[in-house]
Amino acid sequence: MDKLILDTNIFLRFFVDGTKKEINEIKNIFIKSAKKEIQLFIPYLVIFEIYWVLFSFYKKEKKEIIALLSDILEMSFIEIEKKEILIKSLKYFQKYSLDLEDCFYLAYSKYKSFDIFSYDKDLYRHAPKNRKKIE
Repeated sequence: MDKLILDTNIFLRFFVDGTKKEINEIKNIFIKSAKKEIQLFIPYLVIFEIYWVLFSFYKKEKKEIIALLSDILEMSFIEIEKKEILIKSLKYFQKYSLDLEDCFYLAYSKYKSFDIFSYDKDLYRHAPKNRKKIE
């Protein structure tokens, strides 16, 4: 079975600005994966790259970004690295006025039962525990 890592531009072209030919090719790959003919994988950094490009280049609104990232995370036929943490991160992103990467730190710290040490007051305010003095 073929195994493919999907790059950021696959999703940007599929959801935002691909040609008809590119979109059809991507659809075919998705269909093959759903039929278990090939295996697809997304490194978690791809989610952050998609977020960054949608926000900085395409000037998409937060609501649109959340919807698109949710669509990707719901693709059950694709293995997504750190999927559960990314899903929780997206929930925090929707709820709080933090960047997606800060929401990931928050979700990951809760997943690992770690405190967050940061000078970012907004992130610190949502941290799971009180910051302790480190000597």
